[in-house]
Amino acid sequence: MLEELRVSLFAQELKTAYSISAKRIRKRWRELGL
Repeated sequence: MLEELRVSLFAQELKTAYSISAKRIRKRWRELGL
């Protein structure tokens, strides 16, 4: 998930496998209790 965010931010021409954002990562961390 973090690698997808890196690609979306720094290598946009490569595209990501799925839509990702910092907000989605924070939400997922909360779901996992991290």
